[in-house]
Amino acid sequence: MVIYIQNTIRFILALLVQVLIINQVDFGTASPYIYPLFYVIFVALLPLSIPAFALMALAFFHGIVLDIFMTTGGLHASSLVMVALARPYILKAIAPREDFDPSKPISSKHLGLRRFLIYISLIVLVHHFWFFAVEFFRFSELHIILWKTISNGFFTLILIVIYDTLTYKK
Repeated sequence: MVIYIQNTIRFILALLVQVLIINQVDFGTASPYIYPLFYVIFVALLPLSIPAFALMALAFFHGIVLDIFMTTGGLHASSLVMVALARPYILKAIAPREDFDPSKPISSKHLGLRRFLIYISLIVLVHHFWFFAVEFFRFSELHIILWKTISNGFFTLILIVIYDTLTYKK
């Protein structure tokens, strides 16, 4: 029961932080390159025991709610569904073979800092690349897609590491 409450709070928190704080900050001319998409944390930190259908449904629902608030027409929903599709493969690739308890939450405490950073980096990379590729939707803009993926992903990673540091005490 506690895990449902934690994930509901994370769902609401990710939405509020993205819509009410991050989207309201103006970085001037650097705004296109400093635009963290923090909300990806909700799907990234869902429990490992969640069934695939529930993971997809939650990712889609979270994205659609964001799309409604931000009037982006499915861009966030498609990006989060892509993350939900890639997540099991990323976890399988980086999960430790021994002493790994899938019932524990995903955090730097349980995965270890190195594996957690690799996992979050890959999740953010998949999310941001898909997000900007769908936004631009032209191969001629690949250099912009890659630049925005890297620059915005860096700031997203910083926010996620701060969140992890504040919520999971060692």
